[in-house]
Amino acid sequence: MSKMNVKIKTALLSVFDKTGIERFAQGLVDRNINIIATGKTATVLKGSNIPFRILEEITHYPELMGGRVKSLHPKIYAGILGHRVKDAYNAMKYDIEWIDLVVCNFYPFSEKAKSGSDFSEIVTYIDIGGPTMLRAAAKNFEWAVPLCCKEDYEVLLTKIDDDALDLPFRQTLAEKAFFQTAAYELQIANYFMKMNSQNRTIQNPNHLFMLNFHTKLRYGENPHQTGALYRLNDQCPLLDCTQLHGKPMSYNNYLDASFAMELTKEFADPTCVIIKHTNPCSVSSQPSIQEAIQKAWFADSKSAFGGVVAINRPLDLASLTFLSQYFIEIILAPSVTQEAKNNLNLMKNCRVLQVDFSKDNEQTDDYRFISGAVLKQSKNINKDKLKFDQVKLSGSQEQDVQFAWNVVKYAKSNAIVIAKDSTTLAIGSGQVSRIDAVALAVHKSKSNLSGAVLASDGFFPFRDSIDLLSETGISTIITPKGSIRDNEIATACEEHGITLIFSPYRAFSH
Repeated sequence: MSKMNVKIKTALLSVFDKTGIERFAQGLVDRNINIIATGKTATVLKGSNIPFRILEEITHYPELMGGRVKSLHPKIYAGILGHRVKDAYNAMKYDIEWIDLVVCNFYPFSEKAKSGSDFSEIVTYIDIGGPTMLRAAAKNFEWAVPLCCKEDYEVLLTKIDDDALDLPFRQTLAEKAFFQTAAYELQIANYFMKMNSQNRTIQNPNHLFMLNFHTKLRYGENPHQTGALYRLNDQCPLLDCTQLHGKPMSYNNYLDASFAMELTKEFADPTCVIIKHTNPCSVSSQPSIQEAIQKAWFADSKSAFGGVVAINRPLDLASLTFLSQYFIEIILAPSVTQEAKNNLNLMKNCRVLQVDFSKDNEQTDDYRFISGAVLKQSKNINKDKLKFDQVKLSGSQEQDVQFAWNVVKYAKSNAIVIAKDSTTLAIGSGQVSRIDAVALAVHKSKSNLSGAVLASDGFFPFRDSIDLLSETGISTIITPKGSIRDNEIATACEEHGITLIFSPYRAFSH
């Protein structure tokens, strides 16, 4: 492989996004570089009196098939792909002109796909020539320069001036080009996959997704770790939110905020969710958001210190004033009243995010990274109300059972949630034994548990947990089936006067 710096004599420009292309093209001309241009790129250059040759002058063919075939021609691809030494004879024999620089960006397929246009119109935005030319130049980076990012225009001109178009630089541009073409193809594949979702024949495609860089973070979970944020798909409410106040978001902030937002979306009534380290500290649903915030806070104010607060109603001045008394990392709300906006300085270092909770991310699967691999599963989205045909419960008890079950789905396993009057009284989570989770929840509770309900994310393997609850006053337990001792669990509940409900679902969250 040649490690020599390349000299650019001829550049091929074919861009949909023409931002900065005139200035860049003029820079090439000023450096005695000949330009070949396609279609509308040529029109823009002509309007700026920048000298160029139209692509047809090289191919001796007009655009064909309604413009679908422009650059797909041996004279173009031989000029890009040829080895400048080994293929010199063929180039002379067939009158091939070397193309040393290829500048391409593509039709904006994903934007068109989101526009709601007809399928036939969306298909016209599948770029063929642009990605093909760019890939050709990237493959032959030993001799050619592929350029797909307008942010690199000035960088390239400087490199030309410094005679610094060395192999490592060209290889870096090739890497960018292949990532660009891969991401583009994946956008199209994802669109077709979404279209075919009703009649899916491929449950697990061979390739899943491409991550797009969003922002660099100050550090990761700990200060000695580097951190960055990548966007998985177009729909990401947290990345599209408006930050109204506070410092930039950190790695841990994004984790907690995302978790808080997902849990908050489980509830229709005015609800406040408080999260710490991707675990719920407390949750409350009440007739007013002010009451929900106060009940959630005082349910476990010790754990809530330094936590993340999410509400599903507008953040008003009364709520802001209450929360300003405490140390809070983030507040998420669907909107913020003007009066509250005028007083955000009350929150000091707290980040205040306005997030569209109704805007669901289109992702229907969850992904978890393990060392060198990714786990995929369908999201734990089950909006069906629990049914209580086999037991007699009052309306408020049914409401509390449903409430506790919604919360326990988000507490780390092994998890126990104790709730009453649509407010968590205590949460025991992240324990390696079920009875320890029960004991932790009972220990953390400061309230009278008489009439409270308890939700367990997994089955009880032994009756010891039920016996531990015998004198707490807890009236109802909801738990999945699955233990070989389910009958013993039912007997223990009957002995202690506790109503037992078996959930049809398990609710592990690791």
